[in-house]
Amino acid sequence: METPVSSRRRCPHTQQQQQPAPPQAPPPQTSVAQLAAEWEQSCAFVREYEAAKPRGELGAACRHVALLVGQTSRVRYVVWEKAEAVVGALNALQARGGEAALAAGCSAFAAKLLAQGSAVVEKAPAMAYPLAMLATSVGARCPALTQHLRAHFCAACCYVTPHYVRRPAGATDDAWREAMGYQRRARGFEPKEQYYNRMAGYLTLWAALLQAEAVPIYDERTEQMRMEPHANPAGAAEAWRWLARLANQKAQRITPTLLLAFLKPSAHMLARRYPRQTEKLLRFLATDYLLSVESLLAASSGASGAEERAALAVLSSWLKETREALRCGRLKPPADAVEMPDFLIPDDTREAGEGGGW
Repeated sequence: METPVSSRRRCPHTQQQQQPAPPQAPPPQTSVAQLAAEWEQSCAFVREYEAAKPRGELGAACRHVALLVGQTSRVRYVVWEKAEAVVGALNALQARGGEAALAAGCSAFAAKLLAQGSAVVEKAPAMAYPLAMLATSVGARCPALTQHLRAHFCAACCYVTPHYVRRPAGATDDAWREAMGYQRRARGFEPKEQYYNRMAGYLTLWAALLQAEAVPIYDERTEQMRMEPHANPAGAAEAWRWLARLANQKAQRITPTLLLAFLKPSAHMLARRYPRQTEKLLRFLATDYLLSVESLLAASSGASGAEERAALAVLSSWLKETREALRCGRLKPPADAVEMPDFLIPDDTREAGEGGGW
């Protein structure tokens, strides 16, 4: 963790009170049963916090934390401003109700971040980066947030573990869909395409969070923004662990969608930290692993496998381009990750003192 700048707030450390046991840090590779147990532990952790949401003033304070997350935009100053406000709100929660209140605030933050990931990132992937920057900025000064973020991500999207939910013995189609995280609609469940897109949105946001290695800081003396390096407690190691876990499991129909959503935000960071291993992994994915997916999809015909075949074609093309960029030393972060304005530019230049008027 970084040494905090003295002018920024940090959540004070106090003795832990009795709370739900946090999910354990995941080992690099585990069996299907162990992955399922890890996912179920995260789900239980989130359910326990959801069932014990505070009411009254503490509940209102938690809702305020969630409101601040929802006000984040693709402007570095706004991200910094909202992070400062969230840390201040979490400090106030802890001062008022101790560690239990702080944990409730962290849970509210994580839940709202996931809601934004579901509603916004799916349609506008560029929003993954300011949201990830916000979470990184708050987590840098409030380490308690980290366990809540991971638990909420895993509970909302089993593929963050990553875990392919097997069909329980004797389970109906509806029970299986519900276990996998399909959302209910007025008439059954969301279509498969919407489910795939929503899961991809979660993974895009998760990968953007793992690749975040700097936080925005506003310098009041110069009135300028700067990006300050931050040692991400998960970062490249967690991203590599995810890829190793996924690659060591039998591919499923949704796998191309998951890989593309995760690799697009994180490949540049992995290539910088593990250059030789990343080249080998991408080669494996582009050859043997894609062949296994092709074999899996070969049994599908017509419209039933259209989404999966389209995702496989896009992934294959992306892997080819990325491997070539890596060989030539041209693999860079996605433009959405770096092309973010420091300040909001007024739509009307008169507001900036131009064009006459008052």
